[in-house]
Amino acid sequence: MFSGSASGARPGAFRVCLAAVCGLFFVAAPTGCAQEKARDTARPPSRRIVADVIVSVTNTTSRLQRISLQVGATELALGEVPGRSSRSFSVPSGAGDSTVLLQMAARDGRSHNRTLSTGFHLASGQRAVWNLNESGRGVLTMR
Repeated sequence: MFSGSASGARPGAFRVCLAAVCGLFFVAAPTGCAQEKARDTARPPSRRIVADVIVSVTNTTSRLQRISLQVGATELALGEVPGRSSRSFSVPSGAGDSTVLLQMAARDGRSHNRTLSTGFHLASGQRAVWNLNESGRGVLTMR
């Protein structure tokens, strides 16, 4: 098409220039895509825990209690409840389905004595309330 230019440039210079520009495009385009792909894989995957089961503990004792949830042979630490106070805990729905027997456990901060609630089943949207007292097990109610 063009074998030269009117300004006196060498014949074929346009083709050499065109080939260089095309070469840069084909080298730069995949590199840019690779960098974008690397940025995508560097991001941590998003995680979301659905906490739709609530357990509440009312500690009427004078001592701090460390609360956990027994799910079969697994014990999930929930947190601490100071003496003469209440606290609610969110439990991930995957912690146990409605067929698994659960138990609340409380450990006294000083003596490490363990108190267990009666066994119970939880379903999504339910709430378990455990009233700990000096007598031992306390009272577990479902709402």
